[in-house]
Amino acid sequence: MLAFAAILAGGLTGGLIGYAFATTSCHRECTTPGGIGVLAGATVGAIGIAVVAVLALRAMGEWRSIKEAELQDQAMVAAEAASAARQAAEEGG
Repeated sequence: MLAFAAILAGGLTGGLIGYAFATTSCHRECTTPGGIGVLAGATVGAIGIAVVAVLALRAMGEWRSIKEAELQDQAMVAAEAASAARQAAEEGG
């Protein structure tokens, strides 16, 4: 949800920048250049933010899978230690 909002915000700001850039070089009627600037800026801004959002979400997913694997390894080591301690207690007792 946050990534979607960021993409919308990136498109909005890209559109504003595109409009401002297109109208600075215009001296009279600026509807067509302004519209093209809005579309181009919004498209570039939204695509750029979308790429960053996808990369961030993929990195977060990979980080979670690494953390889960570490927790599973720790649980396995703890279980093996408990089993070894039980066996030692049974053999010694």
